[in-house]
Amino acid sequence: MRNGFILLLLLRAGFAQPAPHPQMARYTAAWKLAGQGKWDDAIRGMKAVIAEDPTFWRAYRGLAEIGQQGRELEIEVYFKQLARIDPASPWPHFGLGFLLCQHESRAAEGARHYRDCIQRSPEAYMCGLRWAVAEQPNRATLADLQLVSQPGRSVAQGRLLESQGRHEEASGYWSQAWNKPRHRTSGISRCISTRL
Repeated sequence: MRNGFILLLLLRAGFAQPAPHPQMARYTAAWKLAGQGKWDDAIRGMKAVIAEDPTFWRAYRGLAEIGQQGRELEIEVYFKQLARIDPASPWPHFGLGFLLCQHESRAAEGARHYRDCIQRSPEAYMCGLRWAVAEQPNRATLADLQLVSQPGRSVAQGRLLESQGRHEEASGYWSQAWNKPRHRTSGISRCISTRL
């Protein structure tokens, strides 16, 4: 009986899901407010998530998306303020890149912020991935992505090749990313499955 109980515990541990990020509930609540058209509350919610965890990149992206509801200037000023307060942080640049790339007239400026994000943190695979998409019209090359560390580089290279219609080559780079140790690629599948 005791051995069966221990086996059951071991099996459960093997199938246990990783705990959600501590800020995920607050982030989700901010999105719910945005869905209700409560833009001021949604913006405050995203800013609260960023204040609590300045490395939670989803909140920067969420804030940039919410800013598209006529609040771009306010959000741009906020991200620039964060970049001045913590010049080493990549994430305000990620937010600026996402915000500015939504406008064709400012896409090159947005791409520069993605590059700034990469230079501050080569491990920030989302910056490399978004930069590859933003720079594609300007002919980013695979060599350009050497700034991005692995496994993000492989994902970004795959995304760049896919955007150029080179699907077979892209799958080779994605295979490289998937073959990295699990702890380093755990967020990549979530990243690819969400809207870039």
